[in-house]
Amino acid sequence: MEYVVPLGILVAFMAWIVAVFTRLHHLHHVAAEAWVRWSRATRYRNECLAEFTAQFSGHLPREDMRSRNLRRLTDDSSRALDTHPELPEREDIRILNRAEKSLRRVVVSAVQAMENSAPMRGDALLNELSSRVSLSLFEQDEFTRTFNRSVGHYNSALEAPGARLVAGMFGYVPLEEMR
Repeated sequence: MEYVVPLGILVAFMAWIVAVFTRLHHLHHVAAEAWVRWSRATRYRNECLAEFTAQFSGHLPREDMRSRNLRRLTDDSSRALDTHPELPEREDIRILNRAEKSLRRVVVSAVQAMENSAPMRGDALLNELSSRVSLSLFEQDEFTRTFNRSVGHYNSALEAPGARLVAGMFGYVPLEEMR
């Protein structure tokens, strides 16, 4: 009979650890799934950009670096995704953020060049590809917001006093958001 109270406390403590672990595991899984969706959207965007770049470069002089930069940045993005099929570490997300920012700058420059050029504006295929790139960028932005929300929920859960103990025991660490 003297063991009932300590046993009850131990069972309650273990149930609490299981509940906290289950919540952290679930939120980490949701963030990982959001990463997979973001990765798919980014791969699709890269495919659209590759087609756009091929058509776009046909309108540019050889010495123009925009198509080469766009191709290089798109290839770099694809390689980074191949390197990180799973949820990447914080530093890897920071590197991806910088790469995505550079890629978007070059895409904006390419689209502006297209809008300022009558021959490019008259190329129906280039216009179609430009629309696909724009739509893929919009979809990628939606998946970025979803990923950031799930990372925010997960990181908030990690800040709870009990979660700090459980997170340390099971290796859960804060995640970085996409920008």
